[in-house]
Amino acid sequence: SRNPYVHVAVILRRAGLRIVGADEHAPAGFDEADLTGPIALVLGGEHKGLSEPVRARCDLLVSVPMRGRTPSLNVSVAAALLLYERVRQERAQQRRRAATIAPPPFEPDPD
Repeated sequence: SRNPYVHVAVILRRAGLRIVGADEHAPAGFDEADLTGPIALVLGGEHKGLSEPVRARCDLLVSVPMRGRTPSLNVSVAAALLLYERVRQERAQQRRRAATIAPPPFEPDPD
């Protein structure tokens, strides 16, 4: 493909990243998706969204759930929401891991 974004997606996947695309028609909201681990977030242009070739290369598509009459968000706002959710999930995962590491048992001083 001559689309440079498709080429970048292929390179990122070969480097071990999951490609997560933001798409208003995706069935899952970003808050329902696993955004932990090595990922590359892909957001389309405002009013256009992701191109079909880029969408096809995504490992996961997520939406930003909207209410009311607002059809979509400014791409920078959508990016901020996705990045915040990623950080939130990573921190929650770290806290769960830390909670499973039990402290050493208490041993009273033999004196």
